[in-house]
Amino acid sequence: MFAAEFKHRLYHATLNLLWRQWSALGVAGHTVPGKRNYVLDPEMLLLFSAYFCRYDARLYDLIIDWLRKNGGLVNIQRLHALAKRHYMDESTSLGYMAQCVSDNGERRWKKLSGELRQKRSSTPIPLFIQPDGTQNDFLHTSDSTALQYGFLRNPYQPSGKASVFPTDTNAAFLLQLRGAFGLSARTETILALLVRKVCKIQEIAEMSAFAWKSIQDALEELCAASLVIACESQKRGRSFTLRNPKALLALFDKSTIYFPRWDLCFQAISLIWKALGDQRLQTVSEATVLATLQDLLDTHIGDSLLYSGLEELVMLQASDLTKLPDCLDAI
Repeated sequence: MFAAEFKHRLYHATLNLLWRQWSALGVAGHTVPGKRNYVLDPEMLLLFSAYFCRYDARLYDLIIDWLRKNGGLVNIQRLHALAKRHYMDESTSLGYMAQCVSDNGERRWKKLSGELRQKRSSTPIPLFIQPDGTQNDFLHTSDSTALQYGFLRNPYQPSGKASVFPTDTNAAFLLQLRGAFGLSARTETILALLVRKVCKIQEIAEMSAFAWKSIQDALEELCAASLVIACESQKRGRSFTLRNPKALLALFDKSTIYFPRWDLCFQAISLIWKALGDQRLQTVSEATVLATLQDLLDTHIGDSLLYSGLEELVMLQASDLTKLPDCLDAI
């Protein structure tokens, strides 16, 4: 049962990765921190968690706790853009989370929660499920908010353990930047230039998920403030760089930062996980499963892992995808 064993390993490795990342952002949990001290992507992490944490009710609710404390620094515009680019099939789950945050007084989340509310009548399904897709049935009292999104669950109860995100590691550096420069493309532009040193507008737009025009406007503002310098090149066109990146990092007690393309990483995990859910793979040979993964790599994943910037994943080929759980454990 090669596919079933691989899916079991991937399930645990993915949940452990999510626990490590949310714990690094301040969610109450006891996990071993990642080795590389990467800067995390709160929007992509939330988008993927709304999908995958339906397998872990405890982490799911702790994420809501965290959002009710720190949601003011989550960029909802960017969350929208990433959702369109990397659809995770769980928009209603994200809508339920957004409504729980909105109910706590975060008015910025109200529009998102309304847009993702269940729009047609259907039989509610359990919010929390087992890794094999079977539904949990331990329901005592229905959560009225969850019912609006087509889900059944016991009422959400805040744990009271949520805390402000920590600032002594790189994990929450993007949130720190937003505290200083605001919830706009300006912050993501600064982060991109800190990571890549020299960037063109399109490169920053691809990395940040903001529109080209938004990045252009942000760069004009930063150049006017003398934080960014425009560089002209006949071969490469116009590029931009920070005037003094070391001084900027020093303001936040940072030296070197790494910000991978977490969107590419989580999208690849999602595609592989869904492929392994095909019941026809449960009884076939290892060679057939590997052939299926090869086709998935060729047609949908492509070079995503290579361009993710995650040192642990860049060398994985289709024949090596069975090592993916071990690689995720190393992040």
